[in-house]
Amino acid sequence: MLLQPAQLVLLEVLLHPIVSLVFQSDPAEPDAMHRPPRRADHALTWNALRPAVTLGAWLSLGMLLVYGGALGAGWPVDECRSLAFATACDFELT
Repeated sequence: MLLQPAQLVLLEVLLHPIVSLVFQSDPAEPDAMHRPPRRADHALTWNALRPAVTLGAWLSLGMLLVYGGALGAGWPVDECRSLAFATACDFELT
């Protein structure tokens, strides 16, 4: 297992609310209320999902490379997991 359940809970409980607070403080665009709403079928198109899927793939690849590199260097498994967790935190905050 790459990350322990406690590490996943820590990501969900601490980092996601912090990132949400940052997005809430962004000022709204001046014409946001004057634009028409998006089409209902726009949410699940590939063009709408591509950025999230790409970012998730880069995060997964980065974590696996860091974890595998640390294992290959002879680090203990717990330290490799901690390094992968730190990589996920770094990706989340950037």
